[in-house]
Amino acid sequence: MVISGGHNDLPHLKAYTDSSRHEAVIKSFKLPFDSEDNGVKGDIGIVVVNNMLLTGFDAPVEQVMYLDKVIQAHNLLQAIARVNRVGGADKEKGFVVDYVGIGHHLKRAIDTYDEREQKEIEETLSFPEEEIRQLEHDHQALIAFLSQYGLTDLTDHDAFFDLFYDEDIRFEFMQGFRQLTRSLNLVFPARQALNYIANYQALAEINVLAGRHLHDTRLSMKGIPAKLRQIVDAHLASQGIDPKVKPISILDEDFERQVGTRKRAKTKAAEVEHALRHYIDLELDDDPELQASFAEALAAILSEFKDNWERIYQELEKLRQRLKDADKEPTYGLHKKREM
Repeated sequence: MVISGGHNDLPHLKAYTDSSRHEAVIKSFKLPFDSEDNGVKGDIGIVVVNNMLLTGFDAPVEQVMYLDKVIQAHNLLQAIARVNRVGGADKEKGFVVDYVGIGHHLKRAIDTYDEREQKEIEETLSFPEEEIRQLEHDHQALIAFLSQYGLTDLTDHDAFFDLFYDEDIRFEFMQGFRQLTRSLNLVFPARQALNYIANYQALAEINVLAGRHLHDTRLSMKGIPAKLRQIVDAHLASQGIDPKVKPISILDEDFERQVGTRKRAKTKAAEVEHALRHYIDLELDDDPELQASFAEALAAILSEFKDNWERIYQELEKLRQRLKDADKEPTYGLHKKREM
């Protein structure tokens, strides 16, 4: 408790009006949990305040304010601005929990500013009902987008891989998933967010696996906020998926076995194609002549056997073997990349 006192305070309140105690409590509140500074531990997460800390108080860590007394005019705006400080990557926003109904006081406080400043203030405010509606909209939009291509089973990964062969569709999915992530992060951990967690986990799984399948680094866990990342990581672990593991190289002995687990010819062909593209672009970058010859051979296969996925898969597998053979060519004691 950090409260202002008076001469006639009862004895049990005087302990909470001592200024030195105030300093220690405030310092502890500002520190991260499990940290310590000059004997003060960061173990205070909630501070009860009365007529204190309205001006000159800056605690970026503060994320939630519970209001149970009426505050008006600039004091109200100053108070609720306390949760609006930037406070590290994990703090997306601040929350104000209003127990007394300060809404109309807030409107009056904003009305005292000119039109431009009013607009700036109002743009920083959002309300739970609006965010829940936005989350519902973004979820429905992404599910509807997938449904128009016949994707209603979020566990049919091969079907997603086939669809994402089209880069424009893949990009639309990325945008929709990114928007859903933002909306879910704003609402979570409100109970309404729990209705969307199962689908979000399934979509995140698709995001990771499709990124590996197509060697597209844009399909990754990068940018997912920490609190959602913990939930998704736990789900991926339960499915035996480690998002940090890199895709298997086309030269690896396990690559052919992995491709063989795919059920569709198009899925197999796409996995080999994108693995070849990745290898040609990165590993052969310092051998332009060899890089060009394999790139031309890849383009010729896709052009000659267009839409005949079984034949494309067969020809790409032959090209992969050629690339493996090229990698095994003797170097006569020279360094393969720097000297050969």
